[in-house]
Amino acid sequence: MCPDRTVGWNTRKVDGRWRPTFERAHYLMVAEEFAYWRAADDAFGDVFQESVAPVFDAGLVDLIESNHDVGDGIRLEPPVFKSASSQRPACSRPCY
Repeated sequence: MCPDRTVGWNTRKVDGRWRPTFERAHYLMVAEEFAYWRAADDAFGDVFQESVAPVFDAGLVDLIESNHDVGDGIRLEPPVFKSASSQRPACSRPCY
């Protein structure tokens, strides 16, 4: 949920309120990272409240652990040399 990757695609402003851009989307967010950014002082502006909270408040977010099985042989896992809350996809079968 780095500020350089969350701003501009999660939400849009409608009638003065931030709303999810993709209302039928489903978002997976690492619970530890979500808690960190929710409590953090935001040096980039109010990124969490504008770009993440509206999606969460709409019920579109599943908070997951840092090592999560998405299903059908695909899982998310922490990459080497990144924070524990960063994720990379991993496949246990050929991914095309």
